[in-house]
Formats: sequence, structure tokens, C-alpha cells
Amino acid sequence: MTMNKKTLESGKEYTLSNLFSGKNKIIIPDLQRDYCWGDKAWDKDVEKHTELVSSFVDNLIDMFEKSPNDNLTLGLIYGYESPKNHIQLCDGQQRITTLFLLLGMLNRLSENKFIKLLISEKELHHDDKEPYLQYSIRESTLYFLSDLVCEFFLKKEVKIEDINSSNWYFSEYDQDASIQSMLAAINTIEKKLSKEIDCEGFGNFIADNLQMLYYDMGDRTRGEETFVIINTTGEPLTATENLKPILIGNIENTEKRKQFSEEWENREEWFWRNRDTKEQTADDSLNDFFVWYWQIRLLQEQRWIDKKSYELNPKELFTRKPEINVENEENPEIGRWEDSIKPESIHKYFCSLSELVEQCQDKSIKKVLNSIKEGEISLKWFRGLPKEKSLYVVLPLIAYCKKFQKPTQLYEFVRRIRKNYFDKEWKDRTNNFVDWRHIVQIIELSEKEVDVLKLKTLENRDRFKTISNVKLTEWFNAEEQKKNALKENNKQKIEEWEDHPDFLGDLSFLFSIKENPEITELEKYYQNYVSTVDLVRNKINNKPQLVNLFRLFYLFIGCNNVGHMDRVTWDAEGTLFSTLNRSHLKNDEYKSLLKSDNDNLIDILTEYIKDRIEEWKLFDITEDNFTADKAIKAWLALKVFNANKEGETLAFYDGNKTGVAVYKNIKGDRNRLIKTEALSLENLICGFGVKAGGGGSYIHYADKENWNNANIIDTPFKSISYNEGDRTIKQIQENKEKIDEIIEYIDRCPTL
Repeated sequence: MTMNKKTLESGKEYTLSNLFSGKNKIIIPDLQRDYCWGDKAWDKDVEKHTELVSSFVDNLIDMFEKSPNDNLTLGLIYGYESPKNHIQLCDGQQRITTLFLLLGMLNRLSENKFIKLLISEKELHHDDKEPYLQYSIRESTLYFLSDLVCEFFLKKEVKIEDINSSNWYFSEYDQDASIQSMLAAINTIEKKLSKEIDCEGFGNFIADNLQMLYYDMGDRTRGEETFVIINTTGEPLTATENLKPILIGNIENTEKRKQFSEEWENREEWFWRNRDTKEQTADDSLNDFFVWYWQIRLLQEQRWIDKKSYELNPKELFTRKPEINVENEENPEIGRWEDSIKPESIHKYFCSLSELVEQCQDKSIKKVLNSIKEGEISLKWFRGLPKEKSLYVVLPLIAYCKKFQKPTQLYEFVRRIRKNYFDKEWKDRTNNFVDWRHIVQIIELSEKEVDVLKLKTLENRDRFKTISNVKLTEWFNAEEQKKNALKENNKQKIEEWEDHPDFLGDLSFLFSIKENPEITELEKYYQNYVSTVDLVRNKINNKPQLVNLFRLFYLFIGCNNVGHMDRVTWDAEGTLFSTLNRSHLKNDEYKSLLKSDNDNLIDILTEYIKDRIEEWKLFDITEDNFTADKAIKAWLALKVFNANKEGETLAFYDGNKTGVAVYKNIKGDRNRLIKTEALSLENLICGFGVKAGGGGSYIHYADKENWNNANIIDTPFKSISYNEGDRTIKQIQENKEKIDEIIEYIDRCPTL
């Protein structure tokens, strides 16, 4: 039997008016279990025994009352046709049976308005009185259902409680589980319909507005296989399984249909093996794949309805061609839709995803991807990326593996994708960022793998699809061209620089220090970079002078500023001292430092700091010239040089990212060691700003145990008593002597 002669087309949606009409017979075959929704059964979702008819009918009534004119899909029904016009159901039995019983009860309450949906006129008056729904599980059920239609649903005068005593009701029916469940179901339905409800309108809604997607299993063998799957797991077929009839159901070539069906099963098995451990099915991961697939094919991130964005809906896209609406912020590439719904197209992209996961087991690729997110590189890793961020990693990589099957230069492309990812993440690099939809097109426009990294987008702008509200930026920009040239003889070295956590692919900072630098100069810049910034990042203690001076230099050149800090009381100001940001990448004074010989860094830093101390008259602090900026910089300068003098590393601490702080209002006494004495350098104390939840805001100072350790940032320089009441003028004088000693040491420090 060829496909076009079948009664129902696979992949299409049908109403009950379609199913229960003409010569059709909906058969519950002998492979099925009993009808059970009318009985109380164990419901694992609510962990108690319950019958399902009540909630099912309640939901239908609610849908009818809220949206009587809307068409609603009630899921999937699986079946096969044998013989002609006889649809053997493999899945959907419970829903179809309940709906049939509901139509029967509505028929009783609406003057037989729905007879035509229960039994054909020919069967009723001229044949064997077989209704549209037939149970072949056992003969007793088959006969009962026929009599239930003709002797009860069509005869309003017969009451439910009289069925068991009717002459057509046989004693063996008492032992038939399906019959007893049907009787329980119609009892429940009658109670639900006793309320004020438009039974005729509700019946029309049930008959014409509810739709079910039909999937043709082809024959009994495949039907039995599906039945086993459903009844072994105890679960209905999943949402992505519902896509199968849409994609495969109407393929007429038997061999092709078999091939695509096997490919589908192989995909499900792969997604099952690679699912998240918390997931019970492969459904979520399959859906993620289909979303990625449509995003690549349509060059569209989200679907748009009435100018509002929503996540792409794979089922909708596989069944209905998307439309262009110029008022939306984003529109799909609809020219590829017809090709995109073909099973062979889907499978190619699946193979690309599988290939991607396999190739990413390479250690070098793993290392690059782990700089984006830690963890084993698996399907779970890709799915674990935030949805927006996955666009810039997952989609280009799948597209690359699709274009170049078994790619040999995936490592190089992954590095470029990482750079682009951080171009978007870091605000100082956003001008270099290339939108993922343009990257997908770059891949498609490239003949060979080697061409992908070198395609000049702006020269080829006429070949790119215009993306609404997205600027086309240069992919193979000047920096990429410089790196490409340098890698010809220095690939390992350049990649090492690119891997630095501050660069992650972008070396424009090194190139900006000097126009057209030689490789030896770049190497010096890089070594000076790691000799300064990385000392702080990694909290290095074996180079105390350099790490102390660099942190102070970082403050003095304005990379860390004195001012209000997040979560700190507004009557205090402070600065971070051991926290790096990215502002040094655009700081000319820092770039000048990197041009120096590595052996001279300490002297250069010392000279710069001493010049600023003199320029700002930093150690001349009185109540008249006090500012938070001056006080904190003077305090930290003294701390740094005192630690250097003693060969110690000043502690790495920034007080929960609040930093060294003083109170802004000098008229108070809170910045003084002795409250009754005038403010001076020796009568000054700095602490760490605190924003307490319910305990108020304040500046915190070192505890008693650490109070006399001068190499902790928030402590005095000499033996000042911890208890305020025990502090004396003599102690302040001794503190001054210590500070003068530090200032004298600063004056003696060598410079270039």
C-alpha cells in the first residue's frame, strides 16, 4: 500500500470530527492494555492513587470557557492502518477513549447532536452497529462499547445506574477491567457536566477544536515496538519524539523512511548517553540541539511575535515556514527553510555536533575552551553555557564542523572563537566583536578551512545577509593580520601570549605600546607584563619590593582610584590596593613601564613614585589640607616603603573588595589615633571600609593580635596601644619618629 492511499497522513493534525467520520474505524488493538483512566491508579507525580478523567475533563472545560474558538493540540497519537480505513492505535488509547466517552455523554445532554461522531448512519441502521471506536483487546469490550453507544449514549432515558441491570449488559462484563473503568469514567463525566455548561457548544469544541498529531508507524511490527517502549518506561513519548512524524512521516520511499528513522533513533541514543545526569530523558538535550540548528539555519536568535521576542520553537519551525515582519528587531533567513526541514539536513548538523564533541577531547582544544568555562568538554559543557553566550561559542563551532567535515584546523578556529567571545565579554574590546550570524556566514563563504580566519568581512560586505541592528565588523582586522604574520615563525610564542588571562586571544595591547614593534620588543613587553601584573594576580611573595611598588604604582597612575566603594558607607572613601582591573591596558604610563628593561623595573617604579610624592606634597598632611585621596596615598606609600625596607611583602588584602578607607569628614575625630590631638601623618589611622547588614556602616581596623604588625595595611607604624584609652602623646611621637625613618629611607632609595 503506498503512502498516498492511506486514510491519515503522517505528520498532520486531525480533529475528532476527522477521526470519527466516514468509513474510519479507530481500533484499540490486542497489543494494548486495558482502559484505566476511569479507575484510581497510582500517580507518581502526586504520589497517590487518583483517577485521571476528572482533571482531564476539568482542563477541557476550562480551555473551552476561556478560549472557545482556539484550536488546541492534545499531543501525538501513534498508529498504523490495517486494513484500509482501520487505524490501529499504538499510543493515545487513554485520551481517545476518554474523549469518545465524553462525546457520548455530551450527546445525551444535547438532543443527539453528536450521533455522527459516535457511529455512522450506515452502521447504526444497515449494518453491525459498530461505533467509530472499537476495542480489540477482548470480545467482551468490543460488544460492550457497541451496546453502550446504541443503548445508552443514544437513549437519554436510560440512566447510568440502570446499565448493570439492562438486558444488553452481561455478567462477564463485571470481570472486564476496561468496561469497569469506562463505567467509572462516564459516572465522573456526568458529574462534571451537571454544572451550568453549554453542552452543545462544548461538544463542538471537543469535536472541532482539539487536534492530535498523527504518526504512521507503517505496520504492526513497528507499532508493537513503540507499544513496548511506552509501556516499559511507563511514560508517554517525549516532546521531541513528537517531531518524528513531522519530519519522517510523509516520506514515501520506504528505504529512505527506514534510513531516516534509524538515524533518528541513533541521535536519541547519542543524546541519551550524553545527557545531564539529572535528566530522565534525552528530550531536553535534543531540544537544545534543534534550537541551535534553527538558529544557524535561520541566522536568527529568537522568534518574534508582536515585536516581542521568545525562544525558538522547533516544532513550529518544522511545520510552518516563518514569515518576515520588518517591524521586528530580527528576521529569519527564510530562503533556507525548505532545505532545513529535510531529515538529511538535520542529520548532517547532528553529525557535526557529534564530531565537535569528539574533537574537543583534544588536550589543546580543551585548554582553550576551559578559559571560557571550566569542566570536561562534553555536550553537557556546551549546554551549560548561558544561552546568550552559547550563541558565540556553540553555533559557530557546529557550523564549522558542518562545513568542513572532519576538520583539521578546529584548534585554530576555537582559538579565534574564544577571542571573539571575550571581545563581547570585556567592554574595552567590544569594537572588535563580530556577531555570531556573521561568523556563520564567514564559514559558509569560505572554500577551505584556511580561508575562514582570513576572510575580510568589510571587503565582502555585499555577500553578507544584513542583520537588523547589528553592525558588520572586520573579522580579519589589523591585529589579526599582525598575529597571522608573526605566527609564521613564532606560533608557539604568540599562542602563549594569547593564552594570558588578560588577553585571551587579543594582543592589541602589546601592539599598541609601540608602532610596528619587532618580535624581540613584543617579547620584552610581555615579560614585563607578567613580571608586574601577574605578581599581584598570583599574590607572589618572593619578589616583595617589586610587588609592593607595582601595587602603589597601579594606584598612583589611576588604575585604582580613591573614592566611594560599593557596599561601603557614604561617609567614607577608599581604594583597592591588591585588586587588578583592565584599565592598565589603556594607560600610557603603564605602557611606558613595559618598554623598560626588566632589571630596571624596581628603580623605574621607585623614581615614578618618589616624583609623585614630591609633586603632590604627599607627606604634608594637616587638618587644613586633608583629603581622603591624599591621606590614603600617603598611608600606602609609607606602608609600601616600610615593607620594602624590611624585605617584606605587604599583605594582599582588599577587605572583601572594599579596600583601604578613611572617613571623609575631617571635622570628626574618627581618622585620629588620639581623638584630642590635631590630625597629622603620625596621628592618622586607615582601615577597611565595611557595609554592615543590620549593624551600621563603619571602618574596620586590625584586631589586637595584628595591631603591632606594620606590614598589615590597617595598622600603625609603631607601638601604639590597641586600647584608645591607653594611647599617649609619647606613643604618637614614637610613631612620628618611625614615619620620619621611612621617609628618610624613601629619599635614599636609588632611581635611574
